[in-house]
Amino acid sequence: MNGATLPAVMSSPFRIADRVFDGRLDVRYVGPGAVSVTETGSATIFEFDVPGFTADSLSIDVEDGRLIVAGRREEAEGDRKVYSERRMTSFRRILTLDRRLDPSAITADLANGVLKVTVARRPESERRRIDVRTAS
Repeated sequence: MNGATLPAVMSSPFRIADRVFDGRLDVRYVGPGAVSVTETGSATIFEFDVPGFTADSLSIDVEDGRLIVAGRREEAEGDRKVYSERRMTSFRRILTLDRRLDPSAITADLANGVLKVTVARRPESERRRIDVRTAS
């Protein structure tokens, strides 16, 4: 390497990983299926960017506590394309569900290129107050 040294951040792949996991390096997914997650008092809402996808081209599965969202957009058949900057694309996102969420209580809605997946909290995960009794 002609005596050249690597920049400090490149000297070890573990230093990059450390920056990712402690929040000093901003790593975001960009593309079909990019997601934002919002928590409400009764549910967690996952919103996926899926422009050009239809309900029939999307699939949502729950397996082993994971939410699996996938989609495939294909070129329309028929007319010959002369020029196109759009392409067939697919994505697959796997997200671990918090144990407080109920995988049997999931709804999904598609509107304006956004897939909204709502996962309700388990009723037993709600905070409740426990009375302390005294011995009589």
